Amino acid sequence: MPDALDAPKLILAAPNATLDRVRARVMTMVEAWPGNERPVVETSPLTEVIGAMSGARPLRGVVIAAMSPDDASMFAYQLADLAQTSMTPVVLLLHPDDERLARLASDERLVVETWDADPAYLAAVVRTLSRREKVIQRLDQDLRLTMASLRGAETEMERMQEELQLAATVQREFIPKHPPQIEGLNLGVVFRPAGYVSGDIFEFSALDDEHVSFFLGDAVGHGVPAALLTLVIAKSLRKLDRVDGDFTIVPPAEALRRLNLELTDRPGAGHRFATAVYGMINTSTREVTLAGAGHPAPMVLRDGQGSVERIETDGPLLGVFPQAEFNEVSFTLGERDSLLIYSDGFETVYHETGANNAALKLPTHLHLDRLAALGKGSWDPQRVREAFDLFERELDEQAGSLHQGDDLTAMLIAPCELAACAAA
Repeated sequence: MPDALDAPKLILAAPNATLDRVRARVMTMVEAWPGNERPVVETSPLTEVIGAMSGARPLRGVVIAAMSPDDASMFAYQLADLAQTSMTPVVLLLHPDDERLARLASDERLVVETWDADPAYLAAVVRTLSRREKVIQRLDQDLRLTMASLRGAETEMERMQEELQLAATVQREFIPKHPPQIEGLNLGVVFRPAGYVSGDIFEFSALDDEHVSFFLGDAVGHGVPAALLTLVIAKSLRKLDRVDGDFTIVPPAEALRRLNLELTDRPGAGHRFATAVYGMINTSTREVTLAGAGHPAPMVLRDGQGSVERIETDGPLLGVFPQAEFNEVSFTLGERDSLLIYSDGFETVYHETGANNAALKLPTHLHLDRLAALGKGSWDPQRVREAFDLFERELDEQAGSLHQGDDLTAMLIAPCELAACAAA
């Protein structure tokens, strides 16, 4: 015979007068209980049971609530509501002449029977509810554990989100919001991280009265690991040497060589790589010298986009080979030429009309024409701003722009005509 702790628990609840009238009927049902087990019957005032079912912890056992036609109607409807919210099985016994019988019998939240129901049938119903309750108890416990885990996960996600927002704030301190105002040059930038933080980093810097440097780095991958590498890159790039109190410009190829040594000498080197273009322009002669490290070839847009010339560089990725060497390329921009440097994320932005989901993930060459259009009218600051505004709107209209696949950065460097510069 099962232990009393394992025996089904029945809670007989009714107003005092009604309780005396139905107690014998309930005990007859217990005697007709199928199988060898025998339930444990407790009695309690109906108001106390309703209060217990309203508590935070569910009431254990099958509630057998008996009501006479004279008992208040509100108790029946309270039991129906609590049977659903507390997941406590409830059997409501009503007098055969009770007017509420027809209405409550159709309520799916509880079982409704009459006082004179067959004891064997009633015992089978209550026994089934009792066994179901054990399953529900386990499910309820699992649900509580799951909800607790979800709350913990939500708290952790909120903490991570706050940390990412802080990381984005720190990174933006190293990345200018707008290109600087430099006499003799028109500068334009599009900078769009794929997430909170970016694996791209760019910079313009005046080296002396005539030379302005420009840098675009792209850590392989994106997200926090790539963003951390960009901070290392920003701190490690040396553009000037100080000798006897004077500053001398570090040539682009030498600057990349030193940067590569910094990255390969760090602990854990060999797991994080980056591409980059670093160069400088003489604002008087418009001569440009640059070096690349595995980066997409910059474009020279001749005569306000009359033709496009790719500037190929053969430097390897940063952070791979300690003894890597980087070569320089020099050229001169015409009065209406411009130089465009960009990261590789644009390759998957533009696609043919009607491209399917698989095609949207593949790189194309359509971005080259869109990028080249940024050089149109590059000698005029106003036209540069308009071109970049249009370019940003086009990016917003591309498929998948809300879930950008990679960080996007483009930099335009162009000589500024004297009249246009004065007007700006």
